[in-house]
Order: sequence, then C-alpha cells, then structure tokens
Amino acid sequence: MYMLNQSAVDREECLEEIEDLISVPDDDVKVRAREIALKLFNKEYISKCTVEERIMIAKILKDEFKSNYKQLARIVRMDPEYLKKLV
Repeated sequence: MYMLNQSAVDREECLEEIEDLISVPDDDVKVRAREIALKLFNKEYISKCTVEERIMIAKILKDEFKSNYKQLARIVRMDPEYLKKLV
C-alpha cells in the first residue's frame, strides 16, 4: 500500500515540477500587461507607465502567470536584478 501511495505522491511532485517549467510566451504576457496598464493607469502602452506602475504590473503578472523575474523584466522594461528584489 505504501508503494502505491508513494508513487502517486511522486507523480504529483513530478507534475508540479513540469508546470513550473512551462512558461507563457512573452507576447501573451505583453498583451495582458497592456490591458492592466490601460485598466489601472489609463495608459495604452507600458512604456508610458512610471516605475512604480511598472512594478505593480509586474507583481500582477507574477501572480497571474507565475512568470519569472527575467520575463517580467523584459515585459515591463526594467533591470532584471532590480525587479527581482521588488517582486
């Protein structure tokens, strides 16, 4: 019985690891980022947002897409190391 339960647990852990490796394409995340910028800040482009607004967008995207900080930095056009400390 333990062997069956352990294999089920191992399978679940493996599936979780695979989900962590799957990422959403930048284009899809950019579309959502622009939607957030428009809705929250009434700005059509992310480039028109302030640094504080970009950080807020990055936090929202991280929660929605589980994006890593490097992808978020590309989307909101910020330094990845700086963003990593804030998000």
